Amino acid sequence: MFEENERDLPNSLQLKFEAVTQMSDEDQRTVQSLIDGMILKHTASQLAVADKR
Repeated sequence: MFEENERDLPNSLQLKFEAVTQMSDEDQRTVQSLIDGMILKHTASQLAVADKR
């Protein structure tokens, strides 16, 4: 489905996600919620731009 290395993370993000794996379950859930929120914000922004076209 994906090319080799197509879904690899940039090294800086890889290191951050590795650090998250060392956090408590609660902190990992918090990080997940923050990421989910940023993805929703980005998606909403993209939809708003598309609607203006």
